[in-house]
Amino acid sequence: MADSPSDTQAPTLSWPRLLAGTVLGLAALALVGRQIDRDALLKALSGLALGWLVLACLVDLLAFGLRALNWRVLLGGSGQVRYLPVLRATVIGAMTTDVLPLRLDELVRAHLIGRHSGLPRSQILGTIAIERCLDVCMLLMLLGALAWTTQLTPQILTGGAVLLSALLLAGLLYSLGPRSGGGSAMGEIFSELAIGMRAARGRILAASAPWVLEWVALLAMFNLILIAFGLPGSGSHALAMLVASFLVFAFPITPGAAGVYEAAITGMLVARGLPPEQALAIALTAHTVVLTPTTLLGALFLAVEDLGLADLLGAVPRPAKRAA
Repeated sequence: MADSPSDTQAPTLSWPRLLAGTVLGLAALALVGRQIDRDALLKALSGLALGWLVLACLVDLLAFGLRALNWRVLLGGSGQVRYLPVLRATVIGAMTTDVLPLRLDELVRAHLIGRHSGLPRSQILGTIAIERCLDVCMLLMLLGALAWTTQLTPQILTGGAVLLSALLLAGLLYSLGPRSGGGSAMGEIFSELAIGMRAARGRILAASAPWVLEWVALLAMFNLILIAFGLPGSGSHALAMLVASFLVFAFPITPGAAGVYEAAITGMLVARGLPPEQALAIALTAHTVVLTPTTLLGALFLAVEDLGLADLLGAVPRPAKRAA
């Protein structure tokens, strides 16, 4: 049965988490820029081949199209769930991560598809949970490939420790999120996941092709960014960037992971032998490529849905406060 409006309330930003996230983002930027020569940075940026960046943006959008196809298969792929609403929900969900210091992607997607399909929320959330489990499996395989192709120098181990520490801190900041009704704000939602996952598990094999192609497209996108900087044949660098990007966006404690993203990508590339200025230039460019297409297209799709960000925040389910 669908939730009634009285059963939910709009989530609010946790000010301690927002403040701590902002401080962490600024600290990350300061750490990156401490030893950067501005003239060398501008020189690295001035040598960009813009045509490759345009192609990288298009490949990024292709990856979202493949993710939407994968999700539609998991949802059932019937006439009840059409591709275009799934695509719009996928892009809008990503856009919320780009502009808000919250991870509302999955909940926003579930809400939007529920509006169009009438599917039970448990079934929708179950498919998203399967999608994320598949992503974690792919991440583990990519980490293994990265370790196999990388000589683990002290600099890389230190950079990995810093990134892991940042992610652990991000997880702690997320735990500072608001609670209501004496329980976890998302406890009501997690209680439905098992039902939805059981309903969708038979479609995992059919969804595997677009899922693999999506990750291939993402790897190609980062490789195109490196080519734009005159670094062809840098597949292992692209792999490192993909892994770092996935980890950072898992806990976006600042809008679009600003600051933390640059620090993670720059640290990865410097540890792999690139000059700091070139590494930061690549990180700034990659962040722009990752954010710009989805933010612009997400805003367009939001207008098509006749919604605003405030509507999405108000629609994300949260247990209401119980009467005293």
